[in-house]
Amino acid sequence: MKIAIEAQRIFRPNKHGMDFVALETIRELQKMDHENEYFIFISPGEDRCLESSDNVHIIELKCPTYPLWEQVALPRAVKSIKPDLLHCTSNTAPLHCPVPLVLTLHDIIYLEKRQSSSLSWYQEMGWHYRRLVVPRILPKCKKIITVSQFERKRILEALHLPEEQLVAVYNGFNSHFHLQPKAPEITRKYIDAENYLFFLGNTDPKKNTPRVLKAYSDYLKQSVQKLPLLIADLKEDAIDRILEEEKITEIKSYLPRIHCEYRSSSTLCWSIRIPLSFSSGELWYPDVGSNGLWNTYHSR
Repeated sequence: MKIAIEAQRIFRPNKHGMDFVALETIRELQKMDHENEYFIFISPGEDRCLESSDNVHIIELKCPTYPLWEQVALPRAVKSIKPDLLHCTSNTAPLHCPVPLVLTLHDIIYLEKRQSSSLSWYQEMGWHYRRLVVPRILPKCKKIITVSQFERKRILEALHLPEEQLVAVYNGFNSHFHLQPKAPEITRKYIDAENYLFFLGNTDPKKNTPRVLKAYSDYLKQSVQKLPLLIADLKEDAIDRILEEEKITEIKSYLPRIHCEYRSSSTLCWSIRIPLSFSSGELWYPDVGSNGLWNTYHSR
Protein backbone atom coordinates (compact mmCIF):
# COMPACT_ATOMS: atom_id res chain seq x y z
CA MET A 1 0.00 0.00 0.00
CA LYS A 2 0.92 3.64 -0.48
CA ILE A 3 0.08 5.47 2.74
CA ALA A 4 0.20 9.23 3.16
CA ILE A 5 0.57 10.69 6.66
CA GLU A 6 0.02 14.32 7.61
CA ALA A 7 2.58 15.41 10.23
CA GLN A 8 2.57 19.12 9.52
CA ARG A 9 4.22 20.51 12.65
CA ILE A 10 6.77 17.91 13.73
CA PHE A 11 9.68 20.00 12.42
CA ARG A 12 8.86 22.96 14.65
CA PRO A 13 11.26 23.37 17.61
CA ASN A 14 8.56 23.80 20.27
CA LYS A 15 6.53 20.65 19.73
CA HIS A 16 3.20 19.95 21.40
CA GLY A 17 1.78 16.62 22.49
CA MET A 18 0.13 15.71 19.19
CA ASP A 19 3.39 16.42 17.36
CA PHE A 20 5.26 13.95 19.56
CA VAL A 21 2.59 11.29 19.03
CA ALA A 22 2.83 11.64 15.25
CA LEU A 23 6.64 11.75 15.27
CA GLU A 24 7.10 8.69 17.47
CA THR A 25 4.44 6.73 15.55
CA ILE A 26 6.26 7.38 12.27
CA ARG A 27 9.60 6.45 13.80
CA GLU A 28 8.18 3.12 14.96
CA LEU A 29 6.65 2.48 11.53
CA GLN A 30 10.09 2.99 10.02
CA LYS A 31 11.43 0.24 12.26
CA MET A 32 8.55 -2.21 11.88
CA ASP A 33 7.14 -1.92 8.38
CA HIS A 34 9.36 -2.43 5.35
CA GLU A 35 6.59 -3.48 2.95
CA ASN A 36 4.23 -0.51 2.70
CA GLU A 37 5.37 2.81 1.23
CA TYR A 38 4.87 5.96 3.30
CA PHE A 39 4.73 9.61 2.26
CA ILE A 40 5.06 12.00 5.21
CA PHE A 41 3.79 15.54 4.58
CA ILE A 42 5.50 18.12 6.78
CA SER A 43 5.77 21.89 6.92
CA PRO A 44 9.42 23.08 6.80
CA GLY A 45 10.97 23.82 10.19
CA GLU A 46 14.21 24.13 12.14
CA ASP A 47 14.08 20.78 13.95
CA ARG A 48 14.58 18.14 11.29
CA CYS A 49 13.86 15.29 13.68
CA LEU A 50 12.88 12.72 11.05
CA GLU A 51 14.82 11.37 8.09
CA SER A 52 13.70 9.54 4.97
CA SER A 53 14.39 5.82 4.60
CA ASP A 54 13.93 3.25 1.85
CA ASN A 55 10.13 3.17 2.07
CA VAL A 56 9.46 6.38 4.03
CA HIS A 57 9.58 9.60 2.02
CA ILE A 58 9.49 13.05 3.59
CA ILE A 59 7.69 15.68 1.52
CA GLU A 60 7.91 19.29 2.70
CA LEU A 61 5.04 21.58 1.74
CA LYS A 62 5.44 25.33 2.11
CA CYS A 63 2.36 27.41 2.84
CA PRO A 64 1.91 30.64 4.85
CA THR A 65 -0.83 29.45 7.23
CA TYR A 66 -2.03 26.22 8.82
CA PRO A 67 -5.51 26.28 7.17
CA LEU A 68 -4.11 26.94 3.70
CA TRP A 69 -1.50 24.21 4.19
CA GLU A 70 -4.13 21.67 5.20
CA GLN A 71 -6.99 22.70 2.92
CA VAL A 72 -5.07 23.59 -0.26
CA ALA A 73 -1.43 22.41 -0.31
CA LEU A 74 -2.02 19.01 1.32
CA PRO A 75 -4.89 17.75 -0.88
CA ARG A 76 -3.02 18.91 -4.01
CA ALA A 77 0.08 16.97 -2.96
CA VAL A 78 -1.98 13.91 -2.06
CA LYS A 79 -3.74 14.02 -5.41
CA SER A 80 -0.41 14.05 -7.25
CA ILE A 81 0.95 11.04 -5.34
CA LYS A 82 -2.29 9.01 -5.41
CA PRO A 83 -1.85 7.06 -2.15
CA ASP A 84 -4.33 4.43 -1.00
CA LEU A 85 -5.25 6.51 2.04
CA LEU A 86 -4.36 9.66 3.98
CA HIS A 87 -3.91 9.58 7.75
CA CYS A 88 -4.30 13.00 9.38
CA THR A 89 -2.82 12.94 12.86
CA SER A 90 -3.99 16.07 14.73
CA ASN A 91 -7.80 16.40 14.83
CA THR A 92 -8.33 18.20 11.52
CA ALA A 93 -8.08 17.24 7.84
CA PRO A 94 -8.86 18.54 4.34
CA LEU A 95 -12.55 19.15 3.76
CA HIS A 96 -12.14 17.73 0.24
CA CYS A 97 -9.78 14.79 0.40
CA PRO A 98 -9.10 12.97 -2.88
CA VAL A 99 -8.43 9.59 -1.18
CA PRO A 100 -9.91 7.60 1.74
CA LEU A 101 -9.30 9.44 5.01
CA VAL A 102 -8.22 8.14 8.43
CA LEU A 103 -8.23 10.69 11.27
CA THR A 104 -6.70 10.72 14.74
CA LEU A 105 -9.14 12.67 16.91
CA HIS A 106 -7.34 13.28 20.19
CA ASP A 107 -10.24 15.07 21.89
CA ILE A 108 -13.24 17.33 21.26
CA ILE A 109 -12.60 20.02 23.89
CA TYR A 110 -12.92 22.73 21.23
CA LEU A 111 -16.52 21.64 20.53
CA GLU A 112 -17.54 22.14 24.15
CA LYS A 113 -18.66 25.32 25.85
CA ARG A 114 -15.73 27.31 27.21
CA GLN A 115 -15.41 29.89 29.95
CA SER A 116 -13.33 32.50 28.09
CA SER A 117 -11.50 33.23 24.86
CA SER A 118 -7.78 32.60 24.39
CA LEU A 119 -5.25 35.28 25.25
CA SER A 120 -3.26 34.24 22.19
CA TRP A 121 -4.52 35.18 18.72
CA TYR A 122 -2.95 31.97 17.37
CA GLN A 123 -4.77 29.79 19.91
CA GLU A 124 -8.06 31.62 19.30
CA MET A 125 -7.88 31.15 15.54
CA GLY A 126 -6.98 27.49 16.04
CA TRP A 127 -10.05 27.02 18.26
CA HIS A 128 -12.37 28.49 15.62
CA TYR A 129 -10.69 26.50 12.84
CA ARG A 130 -11.19 23.18 14.67
CA ARG A 131 -14.83 24.02 15.46
CA LEU A 132 -15.41 24.75 11.79
CA VAL A 133 -13.57 21.80 10.27
CA VAL A 134 -13.97 18.83 12.62
CA PRO A 135 -17.77 18.36 12.44
CA ARG A 136 -17.59 18.55 8.64
CA ILE A 137 -14.83 16.00 8.13
CA LEU A 138 -15.95 13.29 10.57
CA PRO A 139 -18.73 11.88 8.33
CA LYS A 140 -16.17 11.60 5.51
CA CYS A 141 -13.66 9.52 7.49
CA LYS A 142 -13.33 5.81 6.74
CA LYS A 143 -11.97 5.33 10.25
CA ILE A 144 -11.43 7.59 13.26
CA ILE A 145 -8.82 6.83 15.91
CA THR A 146 -8.96 8.28 19.40
CA VAL A 147 -6.61 7.87 22.33
CA SER A 148 -8.64 5.96 24.94
CA GLN A 149 -11.89 4.11 25.55
CA PHE A 150 -12.95 6.98 27.79
CA GLU A 151 -12.50 9.53 25.00
CA ARG A 152 -14.18 7.18 22.53
CA LYS A 153 -17.24 7.03 24.76
CA ARG A 154 -17.32 10.84 25.12
CA ILE A 155 -17.06 11.34 21.35
CA LEU A 156 -19.80 8.79 20.61
CA GLU A 157 -22.13 10.40 23.15
CA ALA A 158 -21.46 13.93 21.93
CA LEU A 159 -21.37 13.41 18.17
CA HIS A 160 -23.45 10.22 17.65
CA LEU A 161 -20.99 8.63 15.25
CA PRO A 162 -21.36 5.01 14.13
CA GLU A 163 -19.61 2.85 16.72
CA GLU A 164 -17.74 0.88 14.08
CA GLN A 165 -16.23 4.09 12.69
CA LEU A 166 -14.43 5.03 15.91
CA VAL A 167 -11.66 2.93 17.49
CA ALA A 168 -9.46 3.53 20.55
CA VAL A 169 -5.70 3.15 20.14
CA TYR A 170 -3.80 4.08 23.26
CA ASN A 171 -0.67 6.20 23.00
CA GLY A 172 2.61 4.43 23.69
CA PHE A 173 5.57 5.94 25.49
CA ASN A 174 9.15 6.40 24.41
CA SER A 175 11.79 4.13 25.88
CA HIS A 176 13.67 7.08 27.39
CA PHE A 177 10.86 7.55 29.93
CA HIS A 178 11.94 5.64 33.03
CA LEU A 179 12.17 5.95 36.79
CA GLN A 180 14.95 8.21 37.95
CA PRO A 181 17.02 6.99 40.91
CA LYS A 182 17.95 10.60 41.69
CA ALA A 183 14.57 12.18 41.01
CA PRO A 184 14.41 14.20 44.29
CA GLU A 185 17.89 15.56 43.61
CA ILE A 186 16.76 16.73 40.17
CA THR A 187 13.46 18.25 41.26
CA ARG A 188 15.11 20.28 44.03
CA LYS A 189 16.45 22.47 41.24
CA TYR A 190 12.87 23.66 40.95
CA ILE A 191 11.36 23.16 44.40
CA ASP A 192 12.89 22.42 47.79
CA ALA A 193 10.14 20.15 49.14
CA GLU A 194 9.54 16.42 49.39
CA ASN A 195 5.75 16.68 48.98
CA TYR A 196 4.02 19.14 46.70
CA LEU A 197 1.31 19.56 44.09
CA PHE A 198 2.33 19.64 40.44
CA PHE A 199 0.41 21.42 37.69
CA LEU A 200 1.03 21.31 33.93
CA GLY A 201 -0.81 24.26 32.49
CA ASN A 202 -0.64 27.12 30.02
CA THR A 203 -2.68 30.12 28.93
CA ASP A 204 -5.01 28.09 26.70
CA PRO A 205 -8.52 28.24 28.28
CA LYS A 206 -8.91 24.45 28.00
CA LYS A 207 -6.17 24.07 30.64
CA ASN A 208 -8.37 25.86 33.22
CA THR A 209 -5.36 27.59 34.74
CA PRO A 210 -7.31 30.42 36.46
CA ARG A 211 -9.65 27.88 38.06
CA VAL A 212 -6.76 25.70 39.18
CA LEU A 213 -5.13 28.66 40.91
CA LYS A 214 -8.44 29.77 42.43
CA ALA A 215 -9.08 26.23 43.67
CA TYR A 216 -5.55 26.09 45.05
CA SER A 217 -6.27 29.33 46.92
CA ASP A 218 -9.36 27.69 48.45
CA TYR A 219 -7.28 24.64 49.32
CA LEU A 220 -4.78 26.80 51.21
CA LYS A 221 -7.58 28.39 53.24
CA GLN A 222 -9.05 25.03 54.22
CA SER A 223 -6.01 22.79 54.57
CA VAL A 224 -3.92 22.24 57.67
CA GLN A 225 -1.03 20.83 55.62
CA LYS A 226 -0.42 23.47 52.97
CA LEU A 227 1.56 21.86 50.12
CA PRO A 228 3.31 24.19 47.66
CA LEU A 229 2.24 24.11 44.00
CA LEU A 230 4.95 23.52 41.38
CA ILE A 231 3.87 24.93 38.01
CA ALA A 232 5.35 24.13 34.60
CA ASP A 233 4.59 25.71 31.22
CA LEU A 234 3.72 29.18 32.55
CA LYS A 235 5.84 32.29 32.65
CA GLU A 236 5.90 34.42 35.78
CA ASP A 237 4.11 37.38 34.18
CA ALA A 238 1.25 35.11 33.04
CA ILE A 239 0.81 33.75 36.55
CA ASP A 240 1.00 37.24 38.06
CA ARG A 241 -1.73 38.43 35.71
CA ILE A 242 -4.03 35.53 36.67
CA LEU A 243 -3.39 36.05 40.39
CA GLU A 244 -4.32 39.72 40.06
CA GLU A 245 -7.44 39.00 37.99
CA GLU A 246 -8.62 36.39 40.49
CA LYS A 247 -7.61 38.62 43.45
CA ILE A 248 -5.49 35.87 45.00
CA THR A 249 -2.02 37.44 44.93
CA GLU A 250 -1.49 36.32 48.54
CA ILE A 251 -0.84 32.73 47.39
CA LYS A 252 2.26 33.64 45.37
CA SER A 253 4.60 32.60 48.19
CA TYR A 254 3.25 29.03 47.80
CA LEU A 255 4.18 28.94 44.10
CA PRO A 256 7.94 28.36 44.06
CA ARG A 257 7.88 27.56 40.33
CA ILE A 258 7.30 31.27 39.65
CA HIS A 259 10.77 32.13 40.93
CA CYS A 260 12.52 29.54 38.74
CA GLU A 261 13.83 30.08 35.25
CA TYR A 262 10.95 29.51 32.83
CA ARG A 263 10.95 26.23 30.94
CA SER A 264 8.04 24.78 29.01
CA SER A 265 6.60 21.50 30.27
CA SER A 266 7.86 19.63 27.21
CA THR A 267 11.37 21.04 27.66
CA LEU A 268 11.29 20.21 31.36
CA CYS A 269 10.25 16.60 30.76
CA TRP A 270 12.49 15.94 27.77
CA SER A 271 15.62 17.61 29.13
CA ILE A 272 15.72 16.04 32.58
CA ARG A 273 14.06 12.82 31.45
CA ILE A 274 11.37 12.74 34.10
CA PRO A 275 7.97 11.30 33.18
CA LEU A 276 5.47 11.60 36.04
CA SER A 277 7.71 10.39 38.84
CA PHE A 278 8.74 13.82 40.07
CA SER A 279 9.54 12.68 43.59
CA SER A 280 10.15 9.57 45.57
CA GLY A 281 6.92 10.08 47.46
CA GLU A 282 3.45 10.67 46.13
CA LEU A 283 2.75 12.91 43.17
CA TRP A 284 -0.62 14.63 43.16
CA TYR A 285 -2.16 15.94 39.97
CA PRO A 286 -4.52 18.87 40.55
CA ASP A 287 -7.26 19.27 37.98
CA VAL A 288 -10.28 21.52 37.77
CA GLY A 289 -12.96 20.23 35.44
CA SER A 290 -15.33 22.28 33.31
CA ASN A 291 -17.82 22.11 36.19
CA GLY A 292 -15.38 24.01 38.40
CA LEU A 293 -14.88 21.12 40.79
CA TRP A 294 -11.44 20.53 42.32
CA ASN A 295 -10.19 17.01 41.78
CA THR A 296 -6.85 15.40 42.59
CA TYR A 297 -5.24 12.28 41.22
CA HIS A 298 -2.16 10.68 42.66
CA SER A 299 0.32 7.92 42.08
CA ARG A 300 3.32 6.50 43.89
